[in-house]
Amino acid sequence: MKFSESRKRALAAVAACAVAASAMIGVAPAGAVEASSETSGTQAYGAEGRAAWAYYYKIISKSSSGSYVGSQKLASCGSRNTAVTCSLNQGSTATRSIGLDLGASRGWAAGQLKISSSTSQNVSVTCSKQKVPKGKQLVAYPVGVRHKYKIQKHMTGGGKDYVTGTSGWLYAFNPGNARVACDIKSF
Repeated sequence: MKFSESRKRALAAVAACAVAASAMIGVAPAGAVEASSETSGTQAYGAEGRAAWAYYYKIISKSSSGSYVGSQKLASCGSRNTAVTCSLNQGSTATRSIGLDLGASRGWAAGQLKISSSTSQNVSVTCSKQKVPKGKQLVAYPVGVRHKYKIQKHMTGGGKDYVTGTSGWLYAFNPGNARVACDIKSF
């Protein structure tokens, strides 16, 4: 079942209320699934010895593709009316994307993926001299590492660890600073 972003935020707010109420009485909320792995860190206790609940995130089911060609056009050369000879040799800026869900921050996800949290990457574009037919263009695209993963949200307290949510598949693209793919495309 797919939910809109506003529906996801509303569900997250309801879950947060359930967690807050649970923390007050020292029990885990219904629907939370106890996690199988241990957590690290210190345990905090609230009033009257009740365990305080805290959240943390994990990246799970991660895989990476090392020579992924992005779809952003960094530079191009060509003509609609005549055949031309083109080469590309210039600086450009590629977009670094990081998929997020469940309230995880961009900085946290970037750290887990071991990439920069910056939204852009300077790229040196170099495409060798080629004959480009009429109505076509020589186009440079960024090449980098594409990560596929899910984010899992955990709640911990009272010596227990619960999974409170798992995202769908998310993607991050980390463009290289001197890696481009050159291709001839239609306008």
